[in-house]
Amino acid sequence: MRCHKMVGSRIKYSRNENLTILYGVIIMKARLFQMLFLFTGVILLWSFLWPTVEYAKEAPPTKAKGHAPAVLTYHHIDESDQSSATITPELLRSHLVMLKENGYNVIGMEALLEAHKQNKSLPSKSVVLTFDDGYESFYTHAAPLLKEFGMTATNFVVVESTDQKNPNELPHLSWDQMRELEQQGMTFYSHTYDSHQKIPTDTNNRSGPALTSRKYLKEEGRLETYKEYHQRIKADISLANQRLVEELGEQPALLAFPYGAYDETVLDISRSLDIELMFAANEGEYIPGSKLLYRMNAGTPSMSAEDLAIKLKNHFR
Repeated sequence: MRCHKMVGSRIKYSRNENLTILYGVIIMKARLFQMLFLFTGVILLWSFLWPTVEYAKEAPPTKAKGHAPAVLTYHHIDESDQSSATITPELLRSHLVMLKENGYNVIGMEALLEAHKQNKSLPSKSVVLTFDDGYESFYTHAAPLLKEFGMTATNFVVVESTDQKNPNELPHLSWDQMRELEQQGMTFYSHTYDSHQKIPTDTNNRSGPALTSRKYLKEEGRLETYKEYHQRIKADISLANQRLVEELGEQPALLAFPYGAYDETVLDISRSLDIELMFAANEGEYIPGSKLLYRMNAGTPSMSAEDLAIKLKNHFR
């Protein structure tokens, strides 16, 4: 039986017992330190790896209304081709008629960029027309209609599809066609060089948008490193802008994300390359000063002129 001496209201321990307690405290503190060190390491590793695996985080939707401008998105124009991103020239015409009859101000991308950079107000009910992918139907079908109505538009071009014509793809704009359309007030910007595609992301045939996914390198049996992914995306965006300047002359650097897919890494890379405006693929609140803008998809066969009128009315309410 251990004996303890009472000193006042406290228990006095022997020297050996004091040492035992001290050692116990030291061991406990050491274990707590180890656990804290391990926890901190896990948090740091998670913070480092998260941007590399984050999948295509698109712009969050918002219920906010009345924010100018409304940026509309179209893709392919064709009389007979059927797809969710293809509309007929007749449907496009009905959209343009509706815009004109309802007093919407169709402005060019330069006007939007100027107002955005200088925080200036735009005309009431301002609308910007954009087309994605750089299909030749913009030249053959859309441009004549836009000219007829005295309107202008921007096309975000997948640059590689112009540099390297693929007979198995829908025809894309040539540089000569773009230069001709520039004389009519049309503008052309980047939809990346060659990142409008899905790439393999693991051994199970899963895939993801090239811009936001680390690529599985089948020949090497591994996922590309964060550094390799970062270099690939930066090189692709840089090359697209370089080719646009080489062929069309000096112009602002703008980027529309393929599939509307982006994450913080893509945003950071774009900012580091001085991209002045970046465009998502879904609707959202217009925030003056933000480099990220949202768009309204008008280029689907189910979007009648009446439906588009309702969406725009709600947007500007």
